[in-house]
Amino acid sequence: MNIKILKAAIAGLVLSVSGFANAGLIYDNGPAIADSRRCAETSGTCNGTWTLFDDFIVSNDSDITSVTWTTNLYGGLGDYNSSNIWFYDNDPVFGSGNLLFSYSDAGTTVANALGGNFYDITLSGFTETIMAGTYWIGIQHNTTSNYATVAMSGTSVNATQWQNGGAGARISSQPELAFRINGNSTEVPEPSTLAIFALGIMGLASRRFKK
Repeated sequence: MNIKILKAAIAGLVLSVSGFANAGLIYDNGPAIADSRRCAETSGTCNGTWTLFDDFIVSNDSDITSVTWTTNLYGGLGDYNSSNIWFYDNDPVFGSGNLLFSYSDAGTTVANALGGNFYDITLSGFTETIMAGTYWIGIQHNTTSNYATVAMSGTSVNATQWQNGGAGARISSQPELAFRINGNSTEVPEPSTLAIFALGIMGLASRRFKK
């Protein structure tokens, strides 16, 4: 069999298998439709520090590499310092969720179509591997002296909020938050799928030998 044909066949198999990585969007909780008017910041302007939580579903075992959400920075970009996110296996406010991962950094900001001081913030630079299932994300902004909220994507369902790291008020039935989870699925093709790829290569080799 011509070595070039064999290389091409193997490359096709590798590319096909790697295609199952499904890089990109893992979960989308919906676009921002309005300000939730729920504090998620550290300045103390809201009578303490506040964090908002909402659940998300991962359909396949995945590597999460970034999170994007929409915020309203009442003090403008000049009041924004960085962001904090947390992943839990359940609602930490009312469901005794266990902390799985946390990350803090200055996110990239892009003006949102809602106008004013609405921005899409993306936090990246990390990789967190999680199994398929339901999880909860916590979102908070490090602000200097003003309010910061997370925009809503829908009416109240099961998002929650706490004050001072859970030591203060705990509030249920908050508006659904506008956020997206991005990354890569880590599941591999089933054996039957791999067998189909292998048969394809064998067929190609057979045709070459017949010639």
